[in-house]
Amino acid sequence: VTPYHALRTSVKEGQIVLCLGTGGVGLNAVAIAKSCCGASSVVACDVRESSRTQAMDAGADHVTHPDDLLKYLAEKNIFVDVAIDFVGTQTTFELCFAALRPGGTINLIGFAGPPLQVNPLITMSKDLNLRILFWGTRDELVEVLQAIVDGKLKPKVETRPMSECVQVLQELREGKLKNRVALIP
Repeated sequence: VTPYHALRTSVKEGQIVLCLGTGGVGLNAVAIAKSCCGASSVVACDVRESSRTQAMDAGADHVTHPDDLLKYLAEKNIFVDVAIDFVGTQTTFELCFAALRPGGTINLIGFAGPPLQVNPLITMSKDLNLRILFWGTRDELVEVLQAIVDGKLKPKVETRPMSECVQVLQELREGKLKNRVALIP
């Protein structure tokens, strides 16, 4: 629901979306942007090659490593309208800011690091919108579940027994999870 809420409330049909961090939540955002929000193009950016590959399978039009993002966008003449930061570090926030066209929107969902430093003067130079989001509305939950039922979205979720909870949390801390994990009692 969180990426659905972020995209539904900020993406207009035909816009270009950047998903920075395509782990479980970011990967779902790629599919939502393409299948539910009418994005003309989605750029997926992640340090993990496996996540970039999964992003292509989910509908991304472009994939790149964060170190290459700005050069890639310049070479392809891509102007990002909406950037979603699923990581939430100072580095990823600044990368979203640098990739965004003037007047664009940054949706901050991740919160992996210490509090972000935002320079208002630099931020104003791009006249951007900054949104900090968590979850969504009940109606959006119904909409996203309906999109799953209709086959528009096929979320990547693996199930494991509840007895593996500690192992799943360790894999999450180590960045080893490729998808969302549902623990089954």
